Amino acid sequence: MEKAFKNIDTFNDKYRISKYVLDQDLAARIMLEKGVSVGVSGPSLESLAKSLSQPKEISTLNAVLKAREDEIRNKPYENCYAFGPDGRILLSKSGSVDTIVITREEGARLKGAIFTHNHPRSSSFSPADISTACGTRLKEIRVASSKYSYSMKLKDGSNFSETLWSEIEPVMNRHYYNVKFEFTAKIATGEMSMEDAELQHWHEVWSRVGKDIDKLEYTRT
Repeated sequence: MEKAFKNIDTFNDKYRISKYVLDQDLAARIMLEKGVSVGVSGPSLESLAKSLSQPKEISTLNAVLKAREDEIRNKPYENCYAFGPDGRILLSKSGSVDTIVITREEGARLKGAIFTHNHPRSSSFSPADISTACGTRLKEIRVASSKYSYSMKLKDGSNFSETLWSEIEPVMNRHYYNVKFEFTAKIATGEMSMEDAELQHWHEVWSRVGKDIDKLEYTRT
């Protein structure tokens, strides 16, 4: 855990782009709400049909995840939830417009969890998001926003790990600077607005990382 959080405060300086400001949302979160369960009333016919072809715990988790993401995706400040495999809320916390702080004690409770949070600027994962996913050994990390939903997980269903971050980081760094160069050139020629660069930068980086590291499954919907 020490490695995952040791240098988290340096991310903003390390990954700042001089030509445009990127979303610096942190991945971390959360105060334990132990024993709190969530029910979803009035399921649609479509969700009932899906539940017949899915294990009960998967159907419940998907329903709860959708409900909570719809609840937070348009909020002007960051909120997060972490879920167990049965859809029970394990952790929940609110933060500022681009930050939710997590302690080592809180992070230790997240192993195997599905963690979702909103990004008010609608951007994809920050480096700190993915670093924290690895350090806390999440099953999946997600972002819900007004424009998009993002997800990253391992294709084989295993948890993120600290060693995985050491594999991801150099690939991310290479694509980060390539995308920075490409987008800065497009801004200079008028092919891309600064706002679009801010929105698309990390999505483009993670799309390329996902192609290079086959075990990762990265999606935007």
